[in-house]
This record gives sequence, structure tokens and C-alpha cells, in this order.
Amino acid sequence: MSESNLSRLTTGNPKVSSKMTYPALDGLRALAVTLVFIEHFGGGSHGGRFLEWFNRVRVFGSAGVSLFFVLSGFLITGILYDTRLGQHYFKNFYIRRSLRIFPIFYLVVAICVVLTPILHLQLQWGHISFLFYLGNVFANWNWSLYNLTSPTHPALSINLAHFWSLFVEEQFYLIWPVVIFLVRDRVKLIRLSVAVILLVLLLRIGMVLFLPFGTAEQLGLRMLPTRADDLLVGGAMALLLRGPAAEKWLQKSWVFFLSGSAAFFLLALWRGYFGFSDPYNMTIGLTFISLASAGLIAMAIQEGSTVFRLLSFRPLRIIGKYSYGFYVYHILFAGAHIAYLVWCMAIFHSMVIGGLVYSTSWYLMTLVVAGLSYELYEKRFLAMKSRFQYEPQEARFEESASMVPDQQGAPFS
Repeated sequence: MSESNLSRLTTGNPKVSSKMTYPALDGLRALAVTLVFIEHFGGGSHGGRFLEWFNRVRVFGSAGVSLFFVLSGFLITGILYDTRLGQHYFKNFYIRRSLRIFPIFYLVVAICVVLTPILHLQLQWGHISFLFYLGNVFANWNWSLYNLTSPTHPALSINLAHFWSLFVEEQFYLIWPVVIFLVRDRVKLIRLSVAVILLVLLLRIGMVLFLPFGTAEQLGLRMLPTRADDLLVGGAMALLLRGPAAEKWLQKSWVFFLSGSAAFFLLALWRGYFGFSDPYNMTIGLTFISLASAGLIAMAIQEGSTVFRLLSFRPLRIIGKYSYGFYVYHILFAGAHIAYLVWCMAIFHSMVIGGLVYSTSWYLMTLVVAGLSYELYEKRFLAMKSRFQYEPQEARFEESASMVPDQQGAPFS
């Protein structure tokens, strides 16, 4: 992989840079969104021993959200660290993020507003919080905010429950750029990340110990203070790969992946449950998944590796390209997909065959909708990002060098 002059000035001899492109990361996005889809649309109530086993395992699909978070933390931290000396650091970052995230989100908001008088959707005052990416906070106290129910057309009721993850990411994007701008030093940022990761784990453990588990689960799975470890594990990996020991960390990436994966599945086998609605899986289990995800990301960016080749498979990259829209749209009309499932089972006179046709066709239909959304709508906004390019820091490096602490030879280097 070629080196970036920008990163070479600030870190010495980097193996990764925000200027590089990693095609396998689109494959990772495809894997993440497919895991989430399988959790929501796989399985069924009948079908024999195999389906019973599959139903127990498919709840692991929630790990797809963790993978998204870790990947987001990895990429965003890399961008922020590489551009931390830029004159328009905050403006460029926030405008570029807004151009990527806001168009689909506020399109869904507009659709809900337009459909409200038609479907008589039950709007509440708490829905205002969704406009400011605080819906997960308010919905933890009023879960009905996640459902826009239509009493006249129940199949067209709108489900917003999966939006909690968008809110968590946006809240992270507000805080983390400020932290990187103020701290700046790579090793200090790694130490800070590790400290917060441990505090988040302790917070989840404390909630399980001292709160009713239903409350602990709601707060522990859908709030930034209890999910920041996912994002910061990715961030720490990005920072480690920008230091002089990057090669060593890349070589160890398989250890993170295998040890994290093995630890989680041993824990899940012991618990007899592969999802995260379990006190052990929700606490230490989530940490294992974060570490495994970081290892998988580091393996995926190593050109020529088996993981790189597998995840660079073109169909996966296409799914990954449209993964954001896919995630937003896939379960938006939850009532409609249940009605469609019933119809498929009636047509094929089989729960198993009908279920397979239903889940496969819904996946493909969602992908088509996400593709059209990207090509006809999102790309118009993404094209504007060229006006807000991240600045090369060579020109500012000399005047800022005295402010950049020595980053060599530290424990996390």
C-alpha cells in the first residue's frame, strides 16, 4: 500500500492513512448489514430441529451493529487524527458527515410527515427528539416512540426502533472530534480510549448488577455511554496502525479476531444463547465482539490476505456501498413485511419454503431500494463533499510542530 505524505509527517512510517482506499471494508459493511438482516428476518416458529437451532443462533446478528460501530470508529478516528492540524478541521468534518448521513435520515422524516394525515400515524411530542438525534434517550423511557402506528392501515405502520444506532453514532461524532482536537497526541488518545473502554464495560456490569435486567438491557444496548467502547476499540486500532509499531499490530490482528470470536462463542455456548439480551453476553460479550471486529478490520485492510480477497468480492462491495440505505430501509415498514411473510407462506403452502422466499426476496427488494436511493438521491449530496476536502497538513506542519508531542517509543506505539 502506498504511503500518504500527510500521515508520514505526523506519524513517521504509517501503514494506514485516511487517504487510502480499502475495498474490503465495503465487504465488511455488507457482512454487518446482512447479519442484522438475518436477525430481523431469518428463522420462524416452525420447521424442525434445524430451524430451532438456527433461531437460537440468528440473534447473534446484533453483532452486525457492533461491527458497524467499530468500523465507524476506525475510519472516523483515522480521518480526525490525520487532519487534526487542518485550518478547517471541524467545518470539513461536520459538513462531510452531514452530507453522508442527513439526506436519508431526513428523507425518512419527510416521508413520515407526509404519510401522517394519510395513515393517521400516532405522532407524539417525544418524536421531536428524533430530529436532533436524541431519540434513543427519550425512547428508553417511552418505547412507543419507536413505533408510528397507523390504526387505519396497520400493515403500513412505521418502525423506527433500529434508528437508535444512528443516534449513538451521531452523538459520538459530536464529542470525539473535540477530544482529538484537544488531545492531539496519538499515545494519549490510545490511553484515553482504553480507559473509556474499561469504564464502559464496568458501567454495563454495574447496570446489570444494580438495575432490573429489562432496564439494564434497554440502557446498556442503546446509549452512547454504554456503547462507546465499540467505537473506541475501532478508534484505538486506527491510532495503533498510525504508529511505528503498525506492522506488529497488523501481524497480531488475527489474534484479536480469533480470541474475541472464540471467547464470545464459548460464553454463548455456556449461556445457551447467542444474542445480547443476556447479562453476560451484554457485558463482557459485547467487549469480545468489539475486539474481534477490530481484528477483522485490520485483517481486511491487508492487501493480498485471504480476508482481503474474500471481502473484496464485487457483489459484497456493491451491497456494502448501499449498506447505509439498506439498514435504514430494511425494516422501516415492519407490519408490511409480516403481511408479506403470511402471503408467501399461503402461496407456497409451506412455512419453510414461504419463509425462504420471503426473506430472500425482501433482502433483494431492500437492496434495490437502497441502490436507487444511493444512485438517484444520495449521490447528489455526496458530490458536494468535493467542496470540503480534508486539507493537506504539510503547509501547517512546521508552524504546528511545536504543539505536537513526541510520539515515539511509548508503550502503545
